[in-house]
Amino acid sequence: MLHIGFSYFGLLGNLNQLHTFTFELLIYVELLDLLILRDRKHFWNSRPSKFLLLAIAADLALVFFISIRGLPGVVPIAPLTALTVAGLSFVIAFLINDPVKVLLIRKFWPRL
Repeated sequence: MLHIGFSYFGLLGNLNQLHTFTFELLIYVELLDLLILRDRKHFWNSRPSKFLLLAIAADLALVFFISIRGLPGVVPIAPLTALTVAGLSFVIAFLINDPVKVLLIRKFWPRL
């Protein structure tokens, strides 16, 4: 992700925007991991509650808004950059973290 930020969004020269980029990435991946870590199987095998989905969606929207508008101490980044971080966070969480979780559970805890 840092390579993408450096190469395609010019964040190497702007440390404050790099902080916002990293903030958004970390928050998104961790929020989406909540959906993955609820079950030992793949995330689609159990449906989360509406309240959990609403809370996560609200948090994702708030982080996106903060990232593109900024706050004191948080320098805004371009909306396209923020959307790219959001999209790649979904890829990381659902296409990488979830299969790795299932693989590790099957390998180390096969009876669960």
